[in-house]
Amino acid sequence: MATGWNHYSESPPIQTNFKTMIRLIKYLISTIILAIAAGIVLFGCSTDSSGDFRLTTTSVPEEGGMVTPSTGTYEQGTRVEITAVPAAGFFFERWEGDIIGDENPVTIAFYGNRRATAVFKTSPFASGDGSLGNPYTVATFDDLMAMRDENYFDKHFIQISDIDASLSKDIGDFGGFIPIGTLEAPFTGSYNGNGYQITDLAYYEFGRFMGLFGYIREAEIRNVTFTSTQQEQSAGIDMKFSNIDHQPPLDPFHLEVDSEDFRTGGTLVAFNDGGVIHNCRSYTHIGSRRHYLGGLVGYNGGEVSHSYAAGIVTGLSYTGGLAAVNSGLIQNSHATGFSSSLGVSGGLVGTNLGGQIIKSYAAGNVDSNFSNGGLAAINTGLIRASYATGNTHVGIGPTGGLVGRNEGEIRDSYSLVAVTRYEQSNTAGGLVGINQENGVIINSFTAGRVSSYEEDENAEMGGISGKNEGTITASYWDTEATGQATGVGEGSPDGATGLTTHQMSGPAAEAYMPEFDWNTVWRTTNGYPVLRWQGGE
Repeated sequence: MATGWNHYSESPPIQTNFKTMIRLIKYLISTIILAIAAGIVLFGCSTDSSGDFRLTTTSVPEEGGMVTPSTGTYEQGTRVEITAVPAAGFFFERWEGDIIGDENPVTIAFYGNRRATAVFKTSPFASGDGSLGNPYTVATFDDLMAMRDENYFDKHFIQISDIDASLSKDIGDFGGFIPIGTLEAPFTGSYNGNGYQITDLAYYEFGRFMGLFGYIREAEIRNVTFTSTQQEQSAGIDMKFSNIDHQPPLDPFHLEVDSEDFRTGGTLVAFNDGGVIHNCRSYTHIGSRRHYLGGLVGYNGGEVSHSYAAGIVTGLSYTGGLAAVNSGLIQNSHATGFSSSLGVSGGLVGTNLGGQIIKSYAAGNVDSNFSNGGLAAINTGLIRASYATGNTHVGIGPTGGLVGRNEGEIRDSYSLVAVTRYEQSNTAGGLVGINQENGVIINSFTAGRVSSYEEDENAEMGGISGKNEGTITASYWDTEATGQATGVGEGSPDGATGLTTHQMSGPAAEAYMPEFDWNTVWRTTNGYPVLRWQGGE
């Protein structure tokens, strides 16, 4: 019989069983090791996702303020807003640690432990923290000087007393207040003058911007009043530029604000980029050899409402009693006094550059070398329910009782301005000097004297417009008061109607000017009609 192992037997030899057991043990050990490793990974991930990330905050200096929340434990991915709260007499400057920057409050996400350090600085202001609900208080000229620090350009302020700013004339080597906000770092906060005055502020002449504020962007400035103890009466001042070398104006239609040649100024704001100026006033004079100069605002690209300027504005290229250039909105505002330049001047604005002038007026004298208007020298936007009174004089170029050169729309407006052209001037009109191709005049009238220093048979003068290339609709001039027998000096007279003083005065005006809206826009008086918003009914 064979002696080998019978594979049909019920059990293998002992040696074979031992080897099999060894292999089985090794397999079990490797399986356990893999299970333990997988468990470690599993439990590690589970721990991370379940939370336990900590927030730790500190304040520098410790008494400078606090951070809320000051500590806490958060799950992975949680987003938490933390806020630096300054103590009285301090302001928040920046974050350090795991958070960089000066945004406050700031939101952080937790993917690990986070440390945040709030750095505070001593505030030069007596009270407030610069927030909208708790603005910094401004009480002295030193406070105005402190506002020029870029750290405050996004903060909020309220004036709490009258401020004597006469020390501004002695600042630096050349004197004058360097304004708050620049093109690179605009002022974006708010300032509430609170009805108090700023007196004798002297302006720094050599910078790009000139004013209390240089460049503001979407800021809000309210209730500011400028006065001057040195202010002279503007009445009776008669500055004529006919004997001065003519200075051609810059092109306002292509403003290059970032150019060093661009220089603008106003008593309140040099450049308003989308901001709101409300209930502000200036009872002072401003003069400069800069290109765009306004009695309150240099360039308005935002909103000016319920504000006015009363004084003398003398500049180089474009001047306006209230603003040099308007491409935003001016409403319920006015200017009185005197506006003059070697370029173009307007009683309210130098150039209404695609902007809107609504329910506003100018009452004063305007003089320039190139073009001027009782309300605006140039209009490419909308003038509605507005008027002008006073006198205009011009060297060369168009002059008008309301607008010198009109390329926009004039509606429901009037002029009582006396217009005088020099011998060099070729167009003068009771309402506009030139109504250009795109110009529109609707439901308006004029009753101011239109005359020339010297007789000139080539002069283009008219009761409504010296020259008309656009459209005139239902508009009137007083043939007796203007001294003009024709409504248009050159061009189409359609839409221009001449009336006597009697026909345009009192109740007769309603009958002789039937196209006017006598229910909601106009009303009659004992004299010429006025706009209903003027009151006095």
